[in-house]
Amino acid sequence: KAQIKDALGSCSALVLSPGPGHPSHYDTAWLRDFLLGRMPELPVLGICLGHQTLLWWDGMQVSRSPTKPVHGRTVSISSQDWDLPQPFGALSPSSIMVSYNSLGVSWQLAQSCAHDWILVPSADSIPIVSMAVHRSRPWMGVQYHPESFASQCGPEFFGSFAAFCAQKSKPAAQPSLQRS
Repeated sequence: KAQIKDALGSCSALVLSPGPGHPSHYDTAWLRDFLLGRMPELPVLGICLGHQTLLWWDGMQVSRSPTKPVHGRTVSISSQDWDLPQPFGALSPSSIMVSYNSLGVSWQLAQSCAHDWILVPSADSIPIVSMAVHRSRPWMGVQYHPESFASQCGPEFFGSFAAFCAQKSKPAAQPSLQRS
């Protein structure tokens, strides 16, 4: 933990990556406390398990997907009805990303405890949270895998996240995080 804390001191962002298992299987409460206490302005991007971890830290339930596990399936991602900051600006109304998951944050259950988050439901038939942006912290997560070779706008997504991180390192006004 000490080595990770030292390394974070020189980072301009943190990516909580995909991985197997449930967020409760990992000792990450210390990381949440460290980020909130010492690095509240550090941009954090959660991908799949990382996305679930961010939401789980704030009390949302991560459970088995209501459908069978999804591995390597392309999904249409739509953020057009939401006024989201970068990197979501890199997504076109018909962006195709790849999903690999058997767990998720239920869209219906998340609505009651997501006061600090803007949540975007999956555009397909699986009723889970596909994207999330914290209203006051520079934290965001995606259930899909922009790093997958089959995700159509992965490089643009990560380029936009890098631009968001560069913008966060400069004094500037916060982007609007309201639903349009």
